[in-house]
Amino acid sequence: MTQEKSSPEALEATASAVDLEQAVGAPAAAADPAGIASLALNASVAGPAVTEALSGFLREQQELARRQRIVADRQAALLERRIERAGLEQQHIEAQNRHLHMQHIHDRMRLVLDVALATLGIALLVGIAWTLFGAITDRSIVVNAFTVAAQFLDELIRLRESTRSDIGKRAVIDSVAEQVQIEIPEVHVSFGELRRLLHEALGHRTEIRGELTETADGMALTLRGTNVPAKTFTGKPEQLPALVTQASEYVYGHTDPVPMAYYLHRAGRPEDTIALIRSRFASVPPETQAVLLNVWGNVLATLDRLPEAFAKYRAAIALNRNFLYPYENLVSFLGMAGREEEALAAGRELAQVARRGRWFGAPAVDFNFVDVDALQFDLPDTIREARMDYDASGGYGTTGFAVGAVIANFYALQHDPAAAELFLETNPDAAGDPGSYLGVSSLIETAMAHGVVAFDLGHYTEAAQYWDEWDRRLALASAKDLPYRNRYPREGCRRPIVYEMAGRRADADAAIAATRTLTNVDCYRFRAEVYDHRGDWPQAEQTFAAGVARAPSLPQAYFNWGKALLGHQQYAAAIEKLAAAHERGPHWADPLEYWGEALAAQGQFKQASEKYAEAVRDAPAWGALRLHWGNALENLGDRARAMQEYRAARDLALSDPDRQTVARYLSSAVP
Repeated sequence: MTQEKSSPEALEATASAVDLEQAVGAPAAAADPAGIASLALNASVAGPAVTEALSGFLREQQELARRQRIVADRQAALLERRIERAGLEQQHIEAQNRHLHMQHIHDRMRLVLDVALATLGIALLVGIAWTLFGAITDRSIVVNAFTVAAQFLDELIRLRESTRSDIGKRAVIDSVAEQVQIEIPEVHVSFGELRRLLHEALGHRTEIRGELTETADGMALTLRGTNVPAKTFTGKPEQLPALVTQASEYVYGHTDPVPMAYYLHRAGRPEDTIALIRSRFASVPPETQAVLLNVWGNVLATLDRLPEAFAKYRAAIALNRNFLYPYENLVSFLGMAGREEEALAAGRELAQVARRGRWFGAPAVDFNFVDVDALQFDLPDTIREARMDYDASGGYGTTGFAVGAVIANFYALQHDPAAAELFLETNPDAAGDPGSYLGVSSLIETAMAHGVVAFDLGHYTEAAQYWDEWDRRLALASAKDLPYRNRYPREGCRRPIVYEMAGRRADADAAIAATRTLTNVDCYRFRAEVYDHRGDWPQAEQTFAAGVARAPSLPQAYFNWGKALLGHQQYAAAIEKLAAAHERGPHWADPLEYWGEALAAQGQFKQASEKYAEAVRDAPAWGALRLHWGNALENLGDRARAMQEYRAARDLALSDPDRQTVARYLSSAVP
């Protein structure tokens, strides 16, 4: 291999050729005038070949520059035209925006109009549907014009409004409120006329027409109507109001036998009630038959024919198992009859049928359960439920008893004398006026409530006097005043212990003799307390045991037995019985309070305090309970909370010894 040395001239020529090649191969846009001039000078030195190549390159550059100028000119012209059109395009865009805005407003207005039209259409459809429904379900009594139509109408309205029952709220009979009106054919109103025609064509209206004529010895009122057989009522001219009343009762009994049956029963007319039910029973549907059977049972209970009444209630249940009234009545009247265990079973069946406290069932607190809750001494729920009935009926109640005074009794049993007294003072029957609904029974119940309160506070002589009043008013009351007289023997079971504690032993013996044949658990427990007070403990325990055997699922006999054992300082046995009472009556404060006393007597103040705290939830206004709780807290060293309970007790009703104790505890408090 040989190596040659390069001369300076050869190197310069080579460099020039490379520079030219790079310049020719580079993009036109990258051509540098200074570089081209330099190449031109170098090309003159390099030789003709380079010069020729450079000349070709320069021509290409010139042609490229010419074309670029043409493109630039065209772009400039296009840009000018676009600038000219920009104003027009801006105007066009603004016009489109205005159009879109107007279109948006138009669409909104159209939507509002469509919604309004749709709403109007729906309203019209609903109105038409409601009109048709009202026509189809119309059970109106239409009194057409005749001589005594106004008086007849007044009597019908009185009968309708006199029924104190919430039957219309149950899905047993038609719940649509019946319309009673005078219709005069000569009055023509287009819509009213159309409505009248619809109701006549589709409904079940009863058209009543009447005629009043003179007879040889007086006058005759003849009524006839749709599905109402014609009937004439005759009498002297001065008997016209009585004739109108008879006629209205006849029509109302034919068109609506259930409210009429309730009215007749409340009016103290049992024979008329049974006669009406018998005459209308076969012509009404099974649901209405069930209601009539329930009313029939009520009438029989009023007459103290309880076995027959129970049969009617069960027959009503067989026709309509979901009709709750017969269950309630079974609970109530079985309890009155001294069959409390059966009453409790009926109450549990009622709760099951009503799906109490479950989805789509009756709520846990509902006035349908007053009797069964009272039976178990669930006093907080019983009071709430009875007050529902009180509020819904303007204070009169729908049970046939003076509900205001009954609620006062429940408050008395809950050791809340202030609440009891308020109800006794403000319920509609409190005055006992002859015209007042169940006013006489209200006064009897009031005497009992006062007696319970006085006995609870240790005012035994005063309590005995109230029970004397109770007995006197009960003896003077007529059957009409007390439609359910069989309620009261059970309440009289309290009298033996009241008279015994008041020192009226002969009256206590007479009260025991008067209730000895009764099988109510109350009679056993209060009679046993009398034996215990007289020192006959074996007889007392035997009677307590008989009460437990009579109603083993109820708490009452267990409680009184446990309280008596506590008095004998048999603490373990007392707690056993009180615990059994609490298990059967978990919302009755009394077993818990005495359970706490049994624990405190053994120095178990922490456990006693827990029982007192639990009891307060169900009897918050019980003064003695607050006092005992404060004492337990003080023994636990919690002086502040003890003073709080003592102050609460001071503001509540207390026996005289308890009030002195509270005053002593509070006076010893550190300021």
